[in-house]
Amino acid sequence: MATAWVNGRFLDGSEGIAPEDLGFLQGVGAFETLGARAGDVPLFDLHLRRLAGAAQRLAIRFAPIPELRARAAEVLARNGLPDGVLRITLTAGVADAPTWCLSARAREPGRVPVQLAVSALRRSASDPTAALKTTSYAFHVLARRAARAAGADDALLLDAEGDLAETSTGNVFLFREGVWCTPRADGALVPGIARSVLLQALSERGRAAYEGKFPLEQVLESDTVVVTNAVHGPRPALVPGGPRPEDDLVAELVAMWERALAAAARGAGGGGGA
Repeated sequence: MATAWVNGRFLDGSEGIAPEDLGFLQGVGAFETLGARAGDVPLFDLHLRRLAGAAQRLAIRFAPIPELRARAAEVLARNGLPDGVLRITLTAGVADAPTWCLSARAREPGRVPVQLAVSALRRSASDPTAALKTTSYAFHVLARRAARAAGADDALLLDAEGDLAETSTGNVFLFREGVWCTPRADGALVPGIARSVLLQALSERGRAAYEGKFPLEQVLESDTVVVTNAVHGPRPALVPGGPRPEDDLVAELVAMWERALAAAARGAGGGGGA
C-alpha cells in the first residue's frame, strides 16, 4: 500500500485516502447530502438509491453495506449533530475497490428568503455528469462563489438554451397561473430528493406539478419562487426582478415536506432500517 503525505502526516491507504484513489486523482465519485433529524436520516433509502444510480453511470462498483445506516447514525452521534447534515461519499477507489466515506457537519440555517443571482455559467444536457451529484463539483463551486461575490446566497443556473435548470445547491419550483411548476429533468439538472418527494406529495393531493421548460422571463413573472434540497426542504427565494414570495404558497410546500419526513421516519421505525 502506497504512503502519502497529507497535511503534515504520512498515511497509508488503511489510514486515509489512498493516493491512487480515482476519486482523489480524477474526481470519479458521487455523493449524497442528507438532512438528519433526531439522529436519523428519514430519506436515507432514497438517497442510497440515487447514489447507486450515479455509481452505475460512473462505473463504480456498488455493493450495499448493510450496516451503513447504523454507521451514519453513529457518525452523527459522535459529532454531536443529531440534527446536522450527513454526507455519504463513494469514489471509484483503487483497483475496483471503492472508497466509502461518511462525514457530518452542522446544518446552518442560512438567510430566508434565499437570495439568488443568475449565473453566467450554463448547464448542458450534453454533459454526462450534469444530472449526477459527483465529486467533480468545480462547476457548482464556481457558480456559487460568483453569486456570493455579488451579494447573493446561491446561483440560479440556466441551461444552454437559457431556460431554468437549478441552483448550485438544489432545485427550483415556481408557482405560475395556479400551478406548481419545476424544470423537466432532461439531463441538464440534478433531480433532487426533495424535488421528487414534493412532486409525489403534490400528485397524491391531486395537484400534480407541471414539469417543463421555463425561460428566465417566466421565472420573473411567477407568483412565487421556491428552492428545495434535502438539507433544508422548501425555502422561499428572491430573484432580481422577480416576485416577492407569497407566504401561503411557501407554507403549502413546507407542510407537504414535513408530512413526508414524518411518514418516512415512521416507516423506518424511528431510526431503524428501511
